[in-house]
Amino acid sequence: MPTLNREMTTVVSLFLVSLLKGETISLVELNHPRHPFTEAATPPSAPAREREVATRIG
Repeated sequence: MPTLNREMTTVVSLFLVSLLKGETISLVELNHPRHPFTEAATPPSAPAREREVATRIG
């Protein structure tokens, strides 16, 4: 039988977890964790680069 201290610790920790939700990630990111980093590291294509420059200027 759990002690009152253990029960209170469990209830408080569950309450705090429900209030302070951590980061949620999709299952795809768990299977391929490097994909977002490699996608961000690859240079953009020429049309995307032109749109980026146009948004900075205008």
